Amino acid sequence: MQNILEVLYKKYMTQGATSGSIEFQVFFSDHASNDFNTIFASLPPSRKYFAAGVPGSFYGWLFLRSSLHLVHSSYALQWLSKVPEELLDKTSPAWNKGRISYTSSSDEVANAYAAQGKGRHAERVTGRGARQAKGTMPESFPMNGGDGPYSYAKNSQYQVVDKKYMTQAGAKSGSLEFQVFFSDHASNDFNTLFASLPPSRKYFAAGIPGSFYGRLFPRSSLHLVHSSHALHWLSKVPEELLDKTSPAWNKGKINYTSSSDEVANAYAAQFQKDVKIFLNARAKEIVVGGMIILIMPGLPDGVHRSQFPFGVLYDSLCSNLMDMVKAGLINESQVDSFNLPVYVATPKEITEVIKDVGCFSIERMEVADPRSKIGSSVNVHSLIVHFRAGLEDIFTKHFGCEVIDELFERTFLKEAEISSALESSYEKRTQLIVALKRE
Repeated sequence: MQNILEVLYKKYMTQGATSGSIEFQVFFSDHASNDFNTIFASLPPSRKYFAAGVPGSFYGWLFLRSSLHLVHSSYALQWLSKVPEELLDKTSPAWNKGRISYTSSSDEVANAYAAQGKGRHAERVTGRGARQAKGTMPESFPMNGGDGPYSYAKNSQYQVVDKKYMTQAGAKSGSLEFQVFFSDHASNDFNTLFASLPPSRKYFAAGIPGSFYGRLFPRSSLHLVHSSHALHWLSKVPEELLDKTSPAWNKGKINYTSSSDEVANAYAAQFQKDVKIFLNARAKEIVVGGMIILIMPGLPDGVHRSQFPFGVLYDSLCSNLMDMVKAGLINESQVDSFNLPVYVATPKEITEVIKDVGCFSIERMEVADPRSKIGSSVNVHSLIVHFRAGLEDIFTKHFGCEVIDELFERTFLKEAEISSALESSYEKRTQLIVALKRE
């Protein structure tokens, strides 16, 4: 891959391009059932291109029209999409009894293989041609009716975008195509993600390995960015929290919600740095007029951090860890050196960062009540299960897998205590929604 990119780089340089203006995005395509996790983990960190994984068979369309500049297939096209049907038909002259290939079989068998290869290769070339140059498309892609998991109603986010272009641009449904990029750390499970995508989806899918605290896409290549319950994760734990000589040393705590102002300020400073990096990266990747939709945990201005409901769970987990220290199950130094890299911002904090970056206008910002969608009561047991699913990996890496069951079993035993504390916390509006427009 690097050799190919070097040739392309030299080509564009000789044509007058400057080195800073040349960016490459490389798509690695394979069947959704194959191992994208290993591919992403093996990519060189210092690579000079933006990487993406595309799940699906190349005997079909995988990309938007006219979106590819170069297609490279190495030792793949010899694989047929299926075994020719005649080879399994006992009444056919091409029945391949006692053989597993065509090389030493009859002409009829060889011809069946050749016909299968010719037909599928023609379909592939036609598909790639439409992706690389002006092509034809069916007049419509009707969505599934009813209210099933893959119905139009259940996929309303695409319905909204589709309607926008239909009404504003006067486009026909057959001319609308969407490519959706799913971004996550390279170490996370893209295999499961790709396997769970609905086969009848009405968009082209790709996975993007890497942290969103940095560039992930070529310049001006995105129209809409949506981040849901992700931006509250910091890129790292603030260094001051681990410095015993610092006023922000967070001894005996695992988060900031019930800690000192110095600790909270260290978290806030790290959050501001991270969001600036996030917005500056997206500013390069989003077209002018493009949008960012952010959904994350939040608190209204003026509500103290100790009132955040999730802080109740953090405090309970911390208390259980200290109990395990007393029981000799873990060391106190392990607790002192552990902090959850999670920060919950207010509208004022977000607004200040957005203004500092200066590339986006705030189209809408509100702190909503997520309970309006799920009912007013909170099932504490389910909430603990949810927390374990989200936090188990980070706890395991620090404390070891052998203590996880014990930690959460102790937490389950305190359900009544947690429920009481949640009732006295601020529960009304704890979800921050922000809509930004690229200027």
